[in-house]
Order: sequence, then C-alpha cells, then structure tokens
Amino acid sequence: MGDLVERLAIGIGIQETMTAETSPLTQPAEATEFQTGQITPVVAAHLIHDIYTASVAPLLPLIIEKLSLTLTQAGLLTSFLQFPGVLNPIFGYIADKVSIRFFLILAPAVTGTAISLVGLASNYFAVAFLFFVAGVSTAAFHAPAPALIGRSARQTGAAPESAGSTPSFLVFFERLYFFLKKTTSKR
Repeated sequence: MGDLVERLAIGIGIQETMTAETSPLTQPAEATEFQTGQITPVVAAHLIHDIYTASVAPLLPLIIEKLSLTLTQAGLLTSFLQFPGVLNPIFGYIADKVSIRFFLILAPAVTGTAISLVGLASNYFAVAFLFFVAGVSTAAFHAPAPALIGRSARQTGAAPESAGSTPSFLVFFERLYFFLKKTTSKR
C-alpha cells in the first residue's frame, strides 16, 4: 500500500514527506520561487474534498424524506460529520511521524467514497456511520495540509515566520504590510 501511495504522490506532484526531522519549522529556506508543483495538487485535493463535505447540507432534506427522520435525528447527522474535528491534533501528531502523503491522497478519497455511499444507506445508523467516517477523513486531511502549504510558503519567503500564529482575519493586513514595506523600500 505504501508503494501505491508513493507512486500516486509522485504522479500528482506531492513529493515531499514530513517527519520530525523535516518539520516545516526546522527547514531552511531553500527555494526562491513559488512551489506550484507542491501547492496545486493540495489545493485541488482540498477543493474536491470540500465539495463532497459541502454536498451534505443540500442532500439532507432528501435523506430526511428517504429514511423518515425527525429533525432531531437530521441535526445529529451533521454532528457526526463535524465532531471528529476534535481529532485534528492527533492527526497532526501522526502526520509528523509518517509520510504526509498518506493523509493528502487517501483522505479525499475516503471522504468522497463515504459521502457517495450515503445514497445507498438503508437506515439512520448506516448514514451516521458514513458521516462519521467522512468526518474522520476530513480531520485527517485538514491537519497536515496547512503544514505542507506553510512549509512551501516559508521556502519561498512568501510567509513570514509569524504567519502561522497570526489569527486568520489579520493575515490580509499582515500581507498588505509586508507588500507595502517591500514596494516602498525599493524607492
């Protein structure tokens, strides 16, 4: 199975592995240009992954009708999809120890398969199980993917070292500051 993942990773451009020795925080800045070959497959996988998880909300009325669910049961279904998000730190720890490619390739495939199988589920517990599996694979994807993107951005000098700890709503202003600083210092 590791050989298959290795070949898939090379085929779609995710050639880097992350271990404790190659953590994004311990790597020197080596590249000077944007790492399109590494970032594009991760972004594409993220798009596909999020399309599947976003399809749950529009499908929920059909699931309610097909299985004759109460509104309480329907509301609980979405929690089965969201609750595994608390596993993100665990998946982040595991991703530091094994190849990050396992998560980036297998998680979108598992999520897509689980969400697709919901249409074949014949009872509430089967749907809940499939949503839980999709939730776990969502957590498995969202833990290591930002680390790979951050690592690539640090290698290019596109992200300052403090970018990882900055709240997301301030990232725009941080980028604007560095852009203005860079353009005004050339004059």
